[in-house]
Amino acid sequence: MNTISLNRLKYLFIEYFTLNWIRDIVIFAGFFLVNVVFGCFQVALFLQGIVMIVMVILLSNLFKFVANKPHGMSYLLSPANIAEKFIVNVLISHLYFLLLLIVPIVLGYDAGRLLVASLPDLESAFFPISMFGYGTLLSLFGIQAVFMFGALFFKKRGALKTFLCLMILIITGIIIVVRLVNQLHVENFGGFMDNLIEKYGYIILIFKHIVIFTFWTLSYFRLKRMEV
Repeated sequence: MNTISLNRLKYLFIEYFTLNWIRDIVIFAGFFLVNVVFGCFQVALFLQGIVMIVMVILLSNLFKFVANKPHGMSYLLSPANIAEKFIVNVLISHLYFLLLLIVPIVLGYDAGRLLVASLPDLESAFFPISMFGYGTLLSLFGIQAVFMFGALFFKKRGALKTFLCLMILIITGIIIVVRLVNQLHVENFGGFMDNLIEKYGYIILIFKHIVIFTFWTLSYFRLKRMEV
């Protein structure tokens, strides 16, 4: 089974939806109803943060077999190779989960607009999507890639441990930036950071791509090691 088989990929997708279709419908309906309210008042509160948190929770549940040895053995012995399992996990955790959350956001928001007799034009109809630009999507995929590796690396409470590791890195980075700014005697910190991002934003985009592919690679080899 060294080659990738579409039939085995289909089997893995069917297995996932067979086990999780009820939960996913509840999530879809919940996001739809919440955004109907947002649409009525023409607001979109904390959508990016909510989507990120829910995607991390769903991803952690996707890899719950790591913490349960019988489930882990059953998963690893399923009729598919590691590459196929990895591809399906990436597609589900990065693309499917994103669509599962963004589609009801758009539909619910527009339904709310219609309820208050305000027919949305084409631009405002897709207003929630405008909050998820390319940079934001890269950030979401990067976070998913990191938490995917964390879920595979830590046998128990992978999401919590990964979150704590990220907090340590973020706090360390903030301390380094603040000290650097103090040494440069910068008076307007906000303006300094805005200019820095404007000039070197492309480096941030490149860094996001590197993070995504690095943690995808680490996750693949971690999954492969678990099978061995």
